[in-house]
This record gives sequence, C-alpha cells and structure tokens, in this order.
Amino acid sequence: MTPAEVNVILNEALEITRQMLAFAREENWAEVARLEGERQQSLMDGLSNADIEKSEEIGKKVQQIIQVDQEMQQLVTAARDDLRDQIIQLNKDKGAIKAYESR
Repeated sequence: MTPAEVNVILNEALEITRQMLAFAREENWAEVARLEGERQQSLMDGLSNADIEKSEEIGKKVQQIIQVDQEMQQLVTAARDDLRDQIIQLNKDKGAIKAYESR
C-alpha cells in the first residue's frame, strides 16, 4: 500500500472520528459505538498489510485522529460518570422508598 493510499484511509478515519465526536456531543452513544466499529474495521482492513513509510503527513493525520479521539473520550468519561451518579442516586431513592413503605 502506498503512502497516498494510507493517507486516504487515515483521512477517512479522521472524518469518522470527527463524526463520532459530534455524536458524543449530542450524547448519541449508539451512533458513536456504530462508527467506532466502522472506523476500527476500516483501519484494520486498510492498514494491516500496509508498508507505511515514515511520512510527516501520515504522522500528522494519526496525531489529528488521536487528538479528536481524546476529546471524545473526555465526553464519554463525563457521561459515564454522570450515569454512575444517577444510578447511585436512584439506588438511594429506592432504599428510602422501601424504608418508608416498610413502616
């Protein structure tokens, strides 16, 4: 695989990553997960047999993907933590209701 072909695959992966970030901002986790699978498969299929030469352009694309992915991971972590807090509060509320009903 030529560096130009690798660059095309990385551009596609970067676009998918940006779409994932947009869906993460909207808290549309189903689409984030769907696109993650698509991105992973594309990268595995496209780059598994690639003869990647050292290329500044390819390195920059990979860094862009990582940067956008890190921003998305922050959103995912915040959403996960918020969901955990909601579950904890729900369990506390359920306990209080049971205690009240058992009087």
